[in-house]
Amino acid sequence: MRLLELHLAPFGHFDDARLDLSPLPLGLHVIYGRNEAGKSTALRAVRGLLYGIPEKTPDVHTHEGPDLRIGARLAGADGRELRVVRRKGRKNTLLDEGGAPLDEQRLRALLGGVGPELFETMFGLDHAALRAGGEALAAGRGDLGESLFSAGLGASGLHEVLRGLAAEAEALFTPQARNRPLNEALRRFAELSRETTQLASKPSAFQEQEAALEAKRGERRAIEADLLRLRGERARLVRMRDALPRLARRRRLSDERAQVGEVVLLDERAPRAREEAQRARDEAREAIAELSDKLRRLDE
Repeated sequence: MRLLELHLAPFGHFDDARLDLSPLPLGLHVIYGRNEAGKSTALRAVRGLLYGIPEKTPDVHTHEGPDLRIGARLAGADGRELRVVRRKGRKNTLLDEGGAPLDEQRLRALLGGVGPELFETMFGLDHAALRAGGEALAAGRGDLGESLFSAGLGASGLHEVLRGLAAEAEALFTPQARNRPLNEALRRFAELSRETTQLASKPSAFQEQEAALEAKRGERRAIEADLLRLRGERARLVRMRDALPRLARRRRLSDERAQVGEVVLLDERAPRAREEAQRARDEAREAIAELSDKLRRLDE
C-alpha cells in the first residue's frame, strides 16, 4: 500500500493541512520540520487513519473530538486508489468522500494483514523508539538474534531482562546449593510428602484439615462480603466526588440569585400592555402640547 495524500481537516492543531506525496517517485521519502511543526501529529494521524482514532487522544486540544477528520488517498499494489476519511467515534468511523460509512474490509485489504501492534513496532516508529532500538542493538555485544528481536519489538531492555532472569534463576536454585529458595522448597516438599504419607491413615488429622479448610472458607466469605461493601462505599464516594463541582456551581448560582432579590412575574400580556401604555402616553403628550398652545393663545 502507498500513501498518496494525507489530509488533516481538522486534526491536532491543524485546521486544513494537506500532505501530497503523489507526484513523488516510489522510494524512501523523508519529511522533516522544526520542533512542534506537527511531525508526531502526522504520524498519529496515519495510525488513526488506518486503525481508528483512540478514545483518548492528545489531538483534541484545539478541536472537539467529534470534529476530528483524517482524509487520505491510498493506492494498492495493483495501482487502484481508495479515498477514505476517518472520524473519531466508536462505530462506522471509516467514511467515503461523501461522508457515507465505508466497509473497513476495503482498508484491511490494502494493509495486507498488518495490525496496529506490528505497524507501531515496524512502521510507526518515533524518535524515542528508534533510539531505544539502536541502544538495544548496541547492547547485544555480538548476539545478533537477540539484538534484532529486541530492536524489532522496541524492547531495548531485552538483554538486561535476560541477564536479570539468569541471575534470578541462580538465586532461586542451583544443584549444589542448599540455602537457595527453590532448593529449600524442594527439601520442604519432600518432608511434607513424607508427613502426608504418615498422616494419610489418621482420620483425626483429615477432620482437623477439613475444619481448618472450612474456617478459611468462612474467612474468605467474610472478606468477600467486606470487599463488596467497600466497593459500594467507593462507588458512593466517587459519585459524591463527581457531584461536588455541580453542588459548588449550584451554590454560586443560588447566591447570585439571592442578590437579585424578589422578581415580579409579569403576565404574558404585559409586553402588549406596555406597548399600548407607551403609545397612549405619547398621544397624551402630544395632546397636552396642543392644548397648552391653544390655552396660551386663548390667554393672549
